[in-house]
Order: sequence, then C-alpha cells, then structure tokens
Amino acid sequence: MSRARITLLNLLTVVAALLACIGIALTERAPARAALTHQTDAHEVTDADGTVVPVRSYQRIGSFSPIADVVLLETVAPTRIIGLAGTMRDGLGSHRFEGIRSIDGARVEEVLALNPDLIIVSGMSDAGHVRQLRDAGVQVFRLGEMRGLSTFARDARLVSALVDASGAGAQLATSLERRMRMVAADIPLSRRPRALYLGVMGRGLYGGAQHTSYHDVLIAAGLRDALDHMDGWPELTPEQVLAMDPDVVVLHQGTRGLLCQRDGFATMRACRGLAGTQVVELPSGILNDPGLGMLPCAEQLRTAVHGAPPRIPQSPTEPSDHD
Repeated sequence: MSRARITLLNLLTVVAALLACIGIALTERAPARAALTHQTDAHEVTDADGTVVPVRSYQRIGSFSPIADVVLLETVAPTRIIGLAGTMRDGLGSHRFEGIRSIDGARVEEVLALNPDLIIVSGMSDAGHVRQLRDAGVQVFRLGEMRGLSTFARDARLVSALVDASGAGAQLATSLERRMRMVAADIPLSRRPRALYLGVMGRGLYGGAQHTSYHDVLIAAGLRDALDHMDGWPELTPEQVLAMDPDVVVLHQGTRGLLCQRDGFATMRACRGLAGTQVVELPSGILNDPGLGMLPCAEQLRTAVHGAPPRIPQSPTEPSDHD
C-alpha cells in the first residue's frame, strides 16, 4: 500500500472518530442539562429517557445498575435498599453487598413483590421491563451510558440528588476524581509510555479509547493512550495492533497467551519483553468497572509500570477518604 493511501486512510479514521465524538456529545448534552436544571431546585431530576422523576427520601430502592449500586451504598442507609444488581463488587468490596438481595435478572413480578418505591436501571436495561414497572406505579430512573470517570461523576450526583442525599453524592464524585488525578501525579509526561488496552475475545481484539473507563485508567496510571485519537470500544485488526506496537499492553488476567501466541504477535515488543515494554494483566473485576473500581485498577497499573508511588505523610488534621 502506498504512503499516500496510508495517510488518506489514517485521515479518514481520525475524521470518523471526531464525528463519533461530536455525535456522542450532542446526544448526551441535552439530557444532562435538563437533569442538572431540575436538580438545582431539589424537586425533580430528569433521567436519560427524558422522564422526570421527583426527588424524595425513597425508602424502598432497587438498583439494576452497578453504578447506582455503589452510589446507593455510599450515600444512603442499607435499610433503604431492597435489592442491588451486584454485578460489579470489587471496586467497593464484596463485604459491602453482604445481607442485601441481588435482583440482577429478576422478573418484573419478582421486583414488584418487593414493593419498591424507586427502581434505578442502567442505560442497557430492557425498555419493556421499564414500561411495566412504570405502568405499575413505580418510579423508574434510567441512567445514561457508562463512559468512565465523567459519567460516574454525573451519575453519582444525579442518583444522590434523586434520593435526597445530593451532598454525599457530590463528595463521592469529587473524591474519586481527585484520587484518580493523584495516582501518577509524580510521573512527568516525558516518562509516560504509550499504552494500549486490549480485550481479547475469541479472534476479536477490542480497544478502549476516549470516553471509556479503560482510557481513564491508562491516563490516571501515568500512561499515554495509543487510541487517544479514537472513541469508544473499537474493534481492531491484528495489523492495526502490530503497527501500533505500544510500550505497554494492558490485558485481562489470563489472556496474555491468547494474544502473544497468535500468528505474528510474538514479534510485538511487549510480548517479547524488550526493555521499556511489558504486558500487564489486571483482574477483570476492576478492569471492567466504570465506577469506583477504576481507582484500584489505576493504582495496580501504575505500580506495575512505574513502581509504587512515593508515600506522602497525611496531615493529622485531614481525614482520609476511608474515614
């Protein structure tokens, strides 16, 4: 393939990614404005469907969203929770879910039998189930796409405002944002290697580019994202991955062999373990988490690549985030 044609193809890829980013921004911006406008008067909040849900001190709350799970556990008393999705527990700790019913996969009839006054669902929840719950008189709040740090902060503020605990949700969001910034704050840009997250699924190779939790983890850990010019979760060809030949490849635990033993991949620098390159495998429980799991994931990745951060003595007058 000629150099001119390669340049043209790269340019088209960048243009497509930019158009995708613009599309996402336009589709998400209007609902977010509406939600925040209603949130400020503390009477109602608008969900991703455009449905207005009143702000109340709900006492029987159910969640079908891993993000809402975390926000509820961090902002309201467990006695106000009738059930959680419970699908992503590692970020907060499995012990926090003990004694709370898992309703992931529950039928509408089973949910209604719990007599909920509020159900929070993810953006991927079945529209028919949502309609049945609303027809039965239950308040249902649908969250938007899970896109990493920015959407977690948005959802933490929305969910906490909805259940009349807005201060706690804002604090949770601010704390995570601050702690993510601090993970590799000591690493200058000149020492940040180029990295690529890869999900290896059968013969498919999937990246995590801009507006994903994978991108946020790479940046927080003191790396530069090789897919910084792309958006979302692109499927990559073997040729694209080999051409990038990143310094660091981030994989799910147990998938190094699936990648490095493929035809041609043994030549990739990270698979060969050349100086300044490496493959880092991380537990899927935190690597897939677009919520609080991003923090321990970034911390583990930072330690694997740069070593443990310097220990900074904590002021006795400043309580830790765990207090």
